[in-house]
Amino acid sequence: MTSWYPLQFFLSTEGVCEVEADSNNYQNLRCTCKSFRATKRCKHTRFISKKIDDNDGKFAIAVNADDVSDQDIEVAMTSAETLRDFLLHKSKIEFIK
Repeated sequence: MTSWYPLQFFLSTEGVCEVEADSNNYQNLRCTCKSFRATKRCKHTRFISKKIDDNDGKFAIAVNADDVSDQDIEVAMTSAETLRDFLLHKSKIEFIK
């Protein structure tokens, strides 16, 4: 069974959308926006895919290092829910025109 982990939140004209990665294949992405639900493609997943490609297959979460402790990171990595909470409260939320 596939588990999905959040990678990034985006502000959009329809509200907040979330890009998630398949835990078995981090190149397999999905998004909660209307465009992705309709076509299985969107600007949010393209944005994340490009960042992953540019960073040798890794995705770096943008956070202010002064606001995040090692313990925050350890807790965030225990489940998809705790990671989602961490991203909402500590990471940069993007807006793509």
